[in-house]
Amino acid sequence: MSNALTDKQLDQLRSARDPEFLKTLTADQRAALKVLHKRALKQDLEYFAESVAPAFVKDHEDATPARHHRLMLHHLKRVASGECRRLMIFCPPGVAKSTYGVRIFTPFYLANNPKTKAIVTSSSQKLAWQHSDWIKSLLNMNADALGTKAVNDSRELWNTDNGCELLAVSSGQAFQGFRADLAFIDDPVGGIEDVKSDQLRDNLWEWFNANLLGRVTPSGRIVIIMTRWHDDDLAGRLIKLAKDSGDDQDWTVLSLPAIWEEEEEEDEPEWPKGLGRTHGELIWPGYQTADFYKEKRRGDEFTFQAMYQCNPLPPGGAVFRANLLKPVDAASAHVRKVVRAWDLAATTKRGSDWTVGVKMQLDNRGQYTILDVVRIKGGPEEVRSTILNTAAADGRGVYISLPKDPGQAGVAQVRDFTNALAGYVVEATPETGSKVDRARPYAAQMNAENVSMIVAPWNKDFTDEHAGFPNLKHDDQVDAASRAFGCLLDLPAFVQKPTWSYSKGMGR
Repeated sequence: MSNALTDKQLDQLRSARDPEFLKTLTADQRAALKVLHKRALKQDLEYFAESVAPAFVKDHEDATPARHHRLMLHHLKRVASGECRRLMIFCPPGVAKSTYGVRIFTPFYLANNPKTKAIVTSSSQKLAWQHSDWIKSLLNMNADALGTKAVNDSRELWNTDNGCELLAVSSGQAFQGFRADLAFIDDPVGGIEDVKSDQLRDNLWEWFNANLLGRVTPSGRIVIIMTRWHDDDLAGRLIKLAKDSGDDQDWTVLSLPAIWEEEEEEDEPEWPKGLGRTHGELIWPGYQTADFYKEKRRGDEFTFQAMYQCNPLPPGGAVFRANLLKPVDAASAHVRKVVRAWDLAATTKRGSDWTVGVKMQLDNRGQYTILDVVRIKGGPEEVRSTILNTAAADGRGVYISLPKDPGQAGVAQVRDFTNALAGYVVEATPETGSKVDRARPYAAQMNAENVSMIVAPWNKDFTDEHAGFPNLKHDDQVDAASRAFGCLLDLPAFVQKPTWSYSKGMGR
């Protein structure tokens, strides 16, 4: 865009929002800023968003765009410039994604691209028309600066005096005779009920490919902003198709989970995908609280992962039918074998894996019981101390299994643990095969309802991880449990019965 504003000019305009600052300016200076303000509204998307955002909030609320809004706007600028032609943005509900996406970006785009034909869709006709109303309203309120306005009152199909047209329809609605330069799909489904059946997902997929995609011009842009509901939703299918066809660079995907649970990747320092968040930091801390998300997470972890973490998991788990993991108040007293197996974290960074010790029992009926789970994130000394203390608490009748990493460091670590655990039966073995392959024999028993667990505070995390395996970030409990199960198959039975029993409340 020619004659673009400088950062200094934009800073001056932002300062001019302060009434006290304005009092220090002369009449000529204020007049010059007014002219500059009009230029900025049309030339700079972020400045336009800052200026019109107060229209969307209550008087007492802060209308300043948050950092995730600015990151969205950064990527939408790339759409406007033509640098990006296919963009997907995933956000949790309630973070103003539709406001800054479809409602603010679209009028800015229409003002700067005369004769554009745009399609705006949403999960219902009502929502699509509400978006249409806001787009039209922002155009008309800022017509003097943007240089265009709407010229009819229709909600579904209307024009501007710079030759643009906008069509607002619900997702799945057929339309003909309209060729789009910009297609904006905002939340194509209204909720979980809309994606539960294969048929509903197939219907939306068919509409996208046969109707919408066929109406987009060869140089047209497509933007999808949505909350994820299912791993096989519209976004999931598009991502899979792009990867399977080798064209995954066609789509730019921006995923903004409610809670950042990774280490930051500085792939783009100015616009990091994690918003520069540290582990555990919220997407919009000035608006939503940790307690808000804690309450949301108490229910269904799979729904939370999809809606709030932009990470939909295959329903029912890809390997384990974790709903068949039975909670019991006490383990069988007819014990054949007991093992404590460990999975050791490779790093102590926040967001890294846990060190986990799973204690599992096999009884004389061939039933397996998870007796206890120990989890820790800490340095080498803290991990070492935890393993030794856990062994002391378990007693010498419990077999201990450790993973042995290849190389000198792994050998030295095993030697250290074995020496420190003198008097216990300790064996270290290397991991072989993939995580999924190692888990399958254990999963077969769980899926046959032969695995139970002592009722304890760790139950929910343990069950959730199994249900999401292998698609969750952390799978340390599954790894440790798979190792424990494998060890129970290889161990001889106890010569003497242990002198303890496990019951409800004893698990850590």
